[in-house]
Amino acid sequence: MSRSGRAPRLIPALLLATVLSACGGGGGSSSGGVSALPAVPTSTNQSVTVQGAIVAIGSPSVFSLQSVDGRQLSVLTNPSTVIGGPAPFVGEAVEVTGTSASSTQIAASAVRQSASGSVSAQAGTIVLGGSYAASTSGGFTLTSANGNEAVTTTNSTTYANGKPKAGDYVEASGPGTAGVSVTAQLAAIFPSAPGQVTLTGIVKQQTTYGFTLTLTSGAPLPVAVVSATALSGPVAVGQQVSVTGIGSATVAIFASSIAPVVSVAPSPSPTASAVPVTSSTATPAPVSSPVATASPTIAPSPAPTLAPTPVPTIAPTPVPTVAPTPGVPAPSYVPPHVQTAEYLWSSTEESTSPSVYAPYLTYAYTKTSLLGPTHAAGIKTVLYTNPMMPHSSGSYDMNEITSSYAGVQAKDCSGNSVRTYSNTGYLADMTNFAAGSYMSAVVNDYANNALSANPGYANPFDLVFMDNANSFYGVSAMPCNYSSSTWTADMDSAIQAEPYQTLINTLSVTTSSIPGKVAGLQASNIVGGEYEACYNDRQWTAEEEAQIQTISALKSQGKSPGAGFWCYLDGTSSDGSTATGLRMFAYASFLLTYDPNYSVFQESFASSPSTFKVMPETQFVPMEPQKTASAISDLQTSSGAYVQQYAYCYYKRNLVGSCEIVVNPGTATVSVPNLGNYAHSVVLTGSGVLDGGQVTFDGGAPASLAPGTAAILTP
Repeated sequence: MSRSGRAPRLIPALLLATVLSACGGGGGSSSGGVSALPAVPTSTNQSVTVQGAIVAIGSPSVFSLQSVDGRQLSVLTNPSTVIGGPAPFVGEAVEVTGTSASSTQIAASAVRQSASGSVSAQAGTIVLGGSYAASTSGGFTLTSANGNEAVTTTNSTTYANGKPKAGDYVEASGPGTAGVSVTAQLAAIFPSAPGQVTLTGIVKQQTTYGFTLTLTSGAPLPVAVVSATALSGPVAVGQQVSVTGIGSATVAIFASSIAPVVSVAPSPSPTASAVPVTSSTATPAPVSSPVATASPTIAPSPAPTLAPTPVPTIAPTPVPTVAPTPGVPAPSYVPPHVQTAEYLWSSTEESTSPSVYAPYLTYAYTKTSLLGPTHAAGIKTVLYTNPMMPHSSGSYDMNEITSSYAGVQAKDCSGNSVRTYSNTGYLADMTNFAAGSYMSAVVNDYANNALSANPGYANPFDLVFMDNANSFYGVSAMPCNYSSSTWTADMDSAIQAEPYQTLINTLSVTTSSIPGKVAGLQASNIVGGEYEACYNDRQWTAEEEAQIQTISALKSQGKSPGAGFWCYLDGTSSDGSTATGLRMFAYASFLLTYDPNYSVFQESFASSPSTFKVMPETQFVPMEPQKTASAISDLQTSSGAYVQQYAYCYYKRNLVGSCEIVVNPGTATVSVPNLGNYAHSVVLTGSGVLDGGQVTFDGGAPASLAPGTAAILTP
């Protein structure tokens, strides 16, 4: 990530330290405590399952576990270890499955959050609140009645309602000193100082800051638990609790007290005894929801045999039949969907034939050993790399930048190495004469691992993704004598030293910085740039300008259609069915300035049971825009709304007619300039395209749009 204040993507840790999943509370064992742990050393490993609490983190691959029977155990993880839930943290109740030849150490094959442990507060944790004052090298400052308060952010800080900026009121919790400073585990944005609320819900998952709470509607709510929080009894995952504290039901709550909710059943009225009735049908066994547990690993492993997973039969959506737009030639080719992307990382996706996803998917990140089969199914595959900010202990890129290419470490003006990822990693100096050789060596190592993991597939991947390109988030200091233009040009030269088509994660910056980042797309093998948190970070103008300028630059360089501008809406795992408003706003915003040949749309909304995160609206494909924008302001109308008309709009390759995209990114309601006198609008229901999600064209044409909303008007 390159935007100031945004954490770098956590994928490097996923790939090179432990394999993480976004699911929570899953995968418990039928037994508690220690299962078959050897009492004395043995010559062979035994399978074991142990439950307990994490008491210390020794390194990214080792933590200490206090088992429920009192043993102190050392747990070793590796790139193939499956982590169910968040990255392990001190105080987390977990269940560890693996092998052991001693009574003190386990080589973990899986670490899953357990529902048996109680939520507790880390000693010395506090809450600070105040108005955002200014950014700092390590976070930001707040102004409150106590004066200025310092908030330090890290790669593990969780943000609720976006990243703090001028004008925001912020509550932050974590270790610190009251009225002075805090190292934020949770930072939440509110329009003004929040009041006290009391909410009741189900504890969904333990987290570093406390837990998440499932309410009757909406996404799980972050709940901060600090030293001063009063706990009226044990609080565990799956338990119903009442939480009181400052915050809101839509952002987060910083708990002052938490009490388990005890349901008391009413006394039954006397009734006559019923005659027993024997059911003729056996009670079905419970069916577990799919648990997303695996993610890419660069360690070679044989590709499994993939059997197709049954996909729900979805009734076709009626599409109106209309005549072509007079005077505008119809497109010679209509794609079945806009260019899409997805992380095929869940256990369900990994065990499903990629041919199931091929009709809906353009690009896929997969487990390394599945690159070949996925590519063979007609899906373009993406290989993750992170040479510019290596940080995972024992990884090839980390070894290279600390040995053979130690000179490539960026230095501050005191001669100290610039550190990243909370001083666990390094920043590669793009101006160093050996940067190109280092880049080539690292990317070739990723590529060679992919090739060896996919025997029989000559070209298992189509694209190299390079994270943290031209990014300085979380650095201990800026490189000495840093020049943006020099660094960017030298980065292009270094990337050109590796031989693969490359997409770089570089565009997530503010509007004024977009031109400088787009200038870094010059290398002949750079096919595009990614904007992360796209349309989900309150930087709407920057996202539109990034798309316009990226596409223009790639075309002016004569580069072929492809990844181009990659819009990745992450930062949320809400179920797609509960986020149709945000989905419409994001997709309509994307369509305002997209080019079907140079734009990619990726989302992170959850969808079950398939876990496939491609939404049905991506099959709505507008063609032949009526206005070409050189800046997003070209599409703003006198009402304040942004509008783009398309002569031909298709759904599942069926012509709907012309259409109008209308977006209101502002803070006031605007009228809708219905330029085509359209009678209807698009309606989104359900979630993913494989889970019954639907697009219909029976909504009314709105006369106005509230702030942060959008509409697609149709005949």
